[in-house]
Amino acid sequence: NVRLKVAAEVTDNISVDFMYSGGDRDGPLDHYALFTKNFDLVSATIPQLPGAGSTVEPLEVYATGVNSDLRYELASLTVEWDLGFATLKSITANQDFKDRANQDRDVTNLEIIDSTDDTNIESFTQEFNLVGSSEKLDWVLGAYYLTEDWDRRTIQNLRLPVLGFPLPSTLDFNQSKYETDSISLFVDGTWNISEKMRISAGVRRTEDDISEFHNNTFYIVLPDSTALPVLVACDNPTDEEWGATTIRAGGQYDLTADSTVYLSYSEGYKA
Repeated sequence: NVRLKVAAEVTDNISVDFMYSGGDRDGPLDHYALFTKNFDLVSATIPQLPGAGSTVEPLEVYATGVNSDLRYELASLTVEWDLGFATLKSITANQDFKDRANQDRDVTNLEIIDSTDDTNIESFTQEFNLVGSSEKLDWVLGAYYLTEDWDRRTIQNLRLPVLGFPLPSTLDFNQSKYETDSISLFVDGTWNISEKMRISAGVRRTEDDISEFHNNTFYIVLPDSTALPVLVACDNPTDEEWGATTIRAGGQYDLTADSTVYLSYSEGYKA
């Protein structure tokens, strides 16, 4: 793992903070383990299971082909600029995440059922805040943008003829596209009526666009290792747009230096 953070005062009015974090992990995953051997319950659909080598002893397991490879990178840059009447802040961030995992699903000495899971996520965010204050009013204007590309593929390999199929088979769950674009504009303010009383209010407008595509395919694996597709499901793209305007409002009163009463109302939104 690597972590780096750098802060600098570029001028009397401008400061910069940079952060980077990255990591790489590989090796066996946390494995599945057996607590009981009720193989008779599934012997009709997985006839190889009762005769396979297995154990229920603590800290012992049969596992074949278990491995993983996870990598991530995160970088962010924050810039603050004192304009005199207000402070302008820019927050930029980018993240890259990749994870591949191979797992033994039957937990025996035979290669009956195993899986491979691949996940890739790339995201970028940008936020701008303009923050100001006076004797009576504290306020902020802001804008936020997010774009994220996400895909995941999970393959379940049935290496031997199981579940009533005469040949080995494969279940392929492939979500090849999940793209999100989101933008928000917001304003928020707090009015200091007196030293003890203040009221606040804010409004936010959010627009989201999500595009998605996935399909699920069932294959029969022929003796020459050819994967023959038998069934394809959910083979349709989706593109949806959402949007909402949400508000918040509240009031606060200081009873003493150590106690406060307040009333708050807020609305939420999720695409």
